[in-house]
Amino acid sequence: MNIGVINESGKIENRAGLTPSSVSTLTNRGHEVYIQAGAGLKSGYTNEEYTSLGGKIVFTKEEVFGRSDIVLNISPLDEEECGFVQENQILFGFHHLAVAKRSVLEGLLKKKATMIGYEIIQNDDERLPFI
Repeated sequence: MNIGVINESGKIENRAGLTPSSVSTLTNRGHEVYIQAGAGLKSGYTNEEYTSLGGKIVFTKEEVFGRSDIVLNISPLDEEECGFVQENQILFGFHHLAVAKRSVLEGLLKKKATMIGYEIIQNDDERLPFI
């Protein structure tokens, strides 16, 4: 499976969709991981850390979306990012769909995207591990 991580569009978001060690875990299991250049910098991770553990650096969000079956991010996607979503793509992130723009929702529905929101994932004990 091809997995992608985009650079966060949120101005105050410093987290990255994957850490370098997570990239290592995924690539060791046979997955390809595409990281947008600079995606980990605000979290203190360099492009070189990602590539040394098996990640592949690409230079645009459009390329990440174009190469990936699954795209990981933190902040809700903006309208431009939604334009890059591929048909039937799987999206992990804090989507906050209840407050999303109608145009964003309609675009994602047309593309039949599967969206998994970190904000609603629960453990068996009903804890929210991503929050």
